[in-house]
Amino acid sequence: MGWSAELLAGQLGRRPSSLCRSVFSGTITSRTAQDVAALYEQLWELAPPRMTLEQRAAADAAEACAAVGGWPPPLAWDDIDTDPTPPPTTRSPAPDDIDEIAVERALAGDSVSDDDLTSAEQQEVVRRLTARGSSIRDIAAQLGTTKRTVSRRRAAIGAA
Repeated sequence: MGWSAELLAGQLGRRPSSLCRSVFSGTITSRTAQDVAALYEQLWELAPPRMTLEQRAAADAAEACAAVGGWPPPLAWDDIDTDPTPPPTTRSPAPDDIDEIAVERALAGDSVSDDDLTSAEQQEVVRRLTARGSSIRDIAAQLGTTKRTVSRRRAAIGAA
């Protein structure tokens, strides 16, 4: 629903990197399961904060990450004992695969430079920042690149 790893980790008293490892690992401890279940009960129907540009960027990136991962929304879990089994979500890796965490960090201004991102991630960050109304100058400053590079990326995505 748009809760970023940073916000969730803060609520759990953990570092975002630790929470991400737990999310993507095959197993977790019973304590982590209990803590996450309790947090879920608190947040399942609440939207994350979206007051600032940074908060909106983090929420948008978290929603995109959930969509890419095929993660169902909370109400999809309301009656899992009787609901039909959903079809498996399969995703084949592509050479232009996007790391949503990297994109989220770049959108939030978390010291991620253009050089830290793949070409597909760079395009996605420029696309999202452009859609939010950021100027070429602002995008270039945020990514530590040149206005010319941003202008080229905008032209490549048809947002020049």
